[in-house]
Amino acid sequence: MIRLFSFLYRREPPEFPCALTLFKELQKKFHPESGRCAKCGAGGHLEWHCSYPRNLVVYEDGKVKDHDVDIDRVICNSCGATSAVIPDILVPRKIYSILFILAVLRACLLYHWTVARLCVHFGISAATYYAWKKLYLSHKKLDLGVLEKYIAGNDSHLRDPQRILRCDLLYSFFARFGFSFLEYSKTTKIRGP
Repeated sequence: MIRLFSFLYRREPPEFPCALTLFKELQKKFHPESGRCAKCGAGGHLEWHCSYPRNLVVYEDGKVKDHDVDIDRVICNSCGATSAVIPDILVPRKIYSILFILAVLRACLLYHWTVARLCVHFGISAATYYAWKKLYLSHKKLDLGVLEKYIAGNDSHLRDPQRILRCDLLYSFFARFGFSFLEYSKTTKIRGP
């Protein structure tokens, strides 16, 4: 998998683009010939291979919206591996945008919505909510380490979910741990001294 990071914190416009617009914008900016293979690391050997359909569920203007998107795949001429090219607005192997997941967590953790109200409003199951909450708290602890307990009540990512794309958290998390923020990973390990 090749991750595309938006780096919105470098942008000038005050208006934050919708998730679908951001998804398409990132896809247009990716040029395989300048990318590196996710498997062998060879540069300059990627070319377009195919694409596959996927849903992108977002929460915008107080509503859940479902979009059909195409995930591009590239092939490496050096090792023959294929990789999906996934913009950071999507969490790998999930149909929900990262901002959707953060909006759900925000509603429950900051606004104290009941799980039942949250599930009806966002159209998710209670099991999905609890899985996201557990994963978020785990990744937050992994990222922040011992500092996590001191900022638990002042969670800037949940107070303003779009902030997560305006800073380099998604990129730095991926670079440090080798998997994406809120992605289920068998390699998730908290390493101590």
